[in-house]
Amino acid sequence: MADRRHLARTPGLLLLLLAGTAASGPAAASTAREDLVRAWLDAMAFGAPVSIGAVSFNPAETAVELTDVAIGAPDGPVRLSFPSLVITDPRRTADGDFAAHAIRVERIEGEITLDPEALFGLPAAPTTEGEPVAPMTIGLSSGVVLYERVVTPLKPPALAPDADIPTRVIAHGRWFQAMRADWMEANDLEVLTEGAEEGSGTTHYDLVYGAGLHDGRIERFGFNGLEQTTLIEGARQTTTIGASYGTGLDNGALLDALDPATYVNGKGDGVWRTVLQQYRYTDVTVAAADTTFTAGSVQVDGARVRQTERPLLVIAADALKDPAAIEADPVAFLTTLWPNVTGFYGLDGLSLEGMAVEAPGVERLTLQEVAMNGMDSAGIGSITARGFDLALAHDGGAGKFNQVTFGNIVFGDMAAFLTLAEAGGDAAEGEVPPAVAMEAFRAGSPRLDFMEMTGFSADVPGGTVSIDTLAATNGDFLQSMARRLDVTLTNLVFPVALLSDPEVVQPLEAMEYEQIALSGGATVAWDTDRGRVHVEDVTLRAADMGVVSMDAELSGLPLSILDDPATLETRLDDVALVKAAVTFGNLSLVERIFAMKAKEANQDPDTFRQNFAGALPLMLSMLGDKAVQDRFTDVLKDFFADPKSISATVAPTVPLPFSAIGLMQADGFGPLADALNLAVTANE
Repeated sequence: MADRRHLARTPGLLLLLLAGTAASGPAAASTAREDLVRAWLDAMAFGAPVSIGAVSFNPAETAVELTDVAIGAPDGPVRLSFPSLVITDPRRTADGDFAAHAIRVERIEGEITLDPEALFGLPAAPTTEGEPVAPMTIGLSSGVVLYERVVTPLKPPALAPDADIPTRVIAHGRWFQAMRADWMEANDLEVLTEGAEEGSGTTHYDLVYGAGLHDGRIERFGFNGLEQTTLIEGARQTTTIGASYGTGLDNGALLDALDPATYVNGKGDGVWRTVLQQYRYTDVTVAAADTTFTAGSVQVDGARVRQTERPLLVIAADALKDPAAIEADPVAFLTTLWPNVTGFYGLDGLSLEGMAVEAPGVERLTLQEVAMNGMDSAGIGSITARGFDLALAHDGGAGKFNQVTFGNIVFGDMAAFLTLAEAGGDAAEGEVPPAVAMEAFRAGSPRLDFMEMTGFSADVPGGTVSIDTLAATNGDFLQSMARRLDVTLTNLVFPVALLSDPEVVQPLEAMEYEQIALSGGATVAWDTDRGRVHVEDVTLRAADMGVVSMDAELSGLPLSILDDPATLETRLDDVALVKAAVTFGNLSLVERIFAMKAKEANQDPDTFRQNFAGALPLMLSMLGDKAVQDRFTDVLKDFFADPKSISATVAPTVPLPFSAIGLMQADGFGPLADALNLAVTANE
């Protein structure tokens, strides 16, 4: 009975064992997975030869395991090797693409040779010394590389054998755009470069990662622990970066901006496409020789690209096909290239925080932050630097500022300079009419709308110079030339000792001035159509001295005065005074002058001032013009008797050229005052 029960159980055990054997043996399912993986490797190799040492299937992990995988011929431009490659759950998607739950590489060893002739059939471009560029070699190695939930095309890009470079670049870019993965990482990645003109180097990453790879996008990516060493002509430079973090990388947007096939009738749409939402480096250190640069962070926000007038790839391909055409007409090439390159990209923001420099002769050099916003081919919205502090070693000087801002920098039209260069080449003896050159300068130069500096100070031999605020606003632009300028200065303070002229320093010190503090502002407006300059609301206040305010109008200054530097001096003779007004408000300067003079004369200051006022008629009589004496004696006596303010206005009947004013001075003060219609008032 026992034997029969035992025999009865045997068929069941046999069936179970057979089932297990079928699952673990070389059945059709496992062979299909292995074949699928082989086909996928062939697609990923883009036509390069693939060799595999061994292939096995692990049913417990549903994984195809490959050993000694190599891609590329031994003498080919690309060679990669994987001692172990494990692909978990390889399968086809409903669309016929390759998919896997995970791809794990234990180690990568590779080498890429960037040889223009081998890769593209193009001759190597010469170096700056005229020698052909040697092929550059890039070595790759890594620890574990992992992709999770991967989908890739199973067929390589379809390309005609004679496809040009732009077509090849876009086709491979679109192929990679179809790849997807939830997560990727590479551990202990190392990149070695040799043969580059700028030097050889080694870069090591502790970890490189990306998450959310789909439709050409990488939603989150970065690295941890970068160490780079570069050797340039025997000089070693090292760079370390603690980490980087990025969001919203869109390679599809980049391809749409580059792809000539998306340009309508060969012209771009000019629409901005965001290719990078944000990217940030932290804990950056760059060291070379005795100099070390550090930064807490460097960040890019909103990198954008757009289709330009002509596709950049087409311009580059045409240049590579016919380099002689560039040499024959470089201006025409640059006229095409420059606006398409500069107009291609833009940044919403670029910032650096926590910068410091250590260098010989520098005791301290730090910058809290520098930020640029709204950058593209049109200009830069703003540049702001905050918290600058510099101190040179051995009491060599020091300086700092709280903030410096440049607002709305508008780039000029580079084509104007290129056209000028072309005109210079065509003109006899390379001479260009000055008016043409000036027009090109106005069209091609950048412009600045606003500048402000706060909290500035500099320690120099003799004392400290400081400024609370300095601001300038430009406006009413004629191309890049501002025809209106507003300037404001608050509290420029410097020691009297810094004034180099002893004839100025000694009296100021005698009046017990140890420092001078200036504040003020002015507006200058140029009416180029009428040839008039208006100087308005000029105010200069010297603390404990006085305040000067002025307005003036000049004529004889048309725009054409700038056309020819050779005639500028002659034409300045035509500049005329239309009207002017100036007022001096006394804030103790007059009293101090009288106190100094009284001390020299051993008199009481008030008594000396009253005596001076009484002596004015005698002093004015020395002019030899009784009309002038009668006109100004009472006004001056009133001011010196009670020095509050004194004002003067001039309003000639017709604009009076400065050249004529100079000649009239020889006739004495009276005729000049009459010609100017000079009027003076005191304490009003």
